Amino acid sequence: PAVDFDRYSVCWPTMPSKKVHAPPSDAKTCQVKTSIVKRLVKEVAHYTKETAENVARVQGMRDDPAKDEYDVKKANEVLEETQMMIPDAQRRLGEAINDLFTFMEDHHANEDVLKCEAADDARALLLEYDNLVTD
Repeated sequence: PAVDFDRYSVCWPTMPSKKVHAPPSDAKTCQVKTSIVKRLVKEVAHYTKETAENVARVQGMRDDPAKDEYDVKKANEVLEETQMMIPDAQRRLGEAINDLFTFMEDHHANEDVLKCEAADDARALLLEYDNLVTD
């Protein structure tokens, strides 16, 4: 038997329509891409610093005969995990730098981008990390 759905229309609430947002402006896109690069620069620096601290800690634990071998092993595992994060963070930084470079290259004459306060930061980051830009 066929179901008469019109009969139930009073019972079923109508679904609200989804809001359609306008695409972000070029200035906002510049700001977001610049913020991503800044965050990844901090992340790489953090992992590098943490690795150096963990190396010193593990060495200190190895030099101390009172330390349990299990503790040294676990500290070494933490060190290895931190070391594994550096290449991934550097890869993501390189991708973000290339993305920012492409964006700035494509929008170098756009007034919105030129007036954006993040544009100066973007240019400074691109100059500083020019070695990560790939063609």
